Amino acid sequence: PDMFQNTSAFYQMIYARVVAQSNQQFTVVEIDLFVHLTPQVTPYVGIVHCSEDASFSTFDLTISETTILGDQNPIDFEIFYFLTLADAQTFVNPVATPQDFTNYMNPQTVYVRVENANTNCWNITSFDIAVVGCEDDEDGDLVENQYEDVDNTSNEGRNANFSSPDGNLAN
Repeated sequence: PDMFQNTSAFYQMIYARVVAQSNQQFTVVEIDLFVHLTPQVTPYVGIVHCSEDASFSTFDLTISETTILGDQNPIDFEIFYFLTLADAQTFVNPVATPQDFTNYMNPQTVYVRVENANTNCWNITSFDIAVVGCEDDEDGDLVENQYEDVDNTSNEGRNANFSSPDGNLAN
């Protein structure tokens, strides 16, 4: 019974026979099994900001939500941000203000927990945030000069793991 697999999608009723050891009397009880889909998460490319000190910046982590949810209805989900995978898995220490988050490492990984608001089923993804020095990005494309056009094909050497603050891929 500890390895039972349902045979009907989403809902199945099973029966259990409960026997008293003292007198062998029994009763049969119904057990309703509900199976809910895990939310689907689409990886987000990340966010890069330019800063004079190339260390810290304030990020709006919530710009990732449309991409992460994909074509799922946002009304059905709650999204939470965490600084460690363990915190996201155990739902402790969520980021209090994800729309106004200042990094404390550079780069820094942010973990995103997407919960179905109706079923409490959840899934986790992550993305990186980073700060580059403004003086190290002469053309303002959020790619440091040292990484520009590394293969001599018109700036194709850009870091494709990050997007600009407006959520678009850095060019």
